[in-house]
Amino acid sequence: MDRQALNEHTRTAPYLSLHSKSLVVDGRSAFVGSFNLEPRSVTYNTEGGLVIRDVSFAAELTGVIERALDPANSWLVGPRAHPAPIAAISDPFHRLFENFPVDPWPIRYATCFALRAGMAPVPLGDPAFDRHWRDVGSFPTANLDKTVRAELFKTVGLVFHPYL
Repeated sequence: MDRQALNEHTRTAPYLSLHSKSLVVDGRSAFVGSFNLEPRSVTYNTEGGLVIRDVSFAAELTGVIERALDPANSWLVGPRAHPAPIAAISDPFHRLFENFPVDPWPIRYATCFALRAGMAPVPLGDPAFDRHWRDVGSFPTANLDKTVRAELFKTVGLVFHPYL
């Protein structure tokens, strides 16, 4: 793996890093935590977050978020380019399995693209896309066993909610 693809703080592949959910509201209030801001986390997860009402902290967090969102520091997720014969077979299977809890089809529909050094971002479909972006592979890399166990727990594990 080239050095550019490594997390600058941990020197590991980016998907091996911890992540937080962070946001800034009206330039004065900030939220930082592991809590997913959606109904299932409210009911089932034991994660947390912290609201900080401080203008200077909010400004600093805004800068951190803006740097992380810069195309040079983030990946673009889009459809993987497949040769026509593979696409003709793979695309219908992708549509068939996209709503299933586990996708058994081995050919991934989407991939991640990293902006090439010194290049300006161009959108998917732009004729210069392949010159500006490079395919860095699928993300996240969850193995099938972990995915099956997670989906099984989500399906039948709700009966254990009162005991968790």
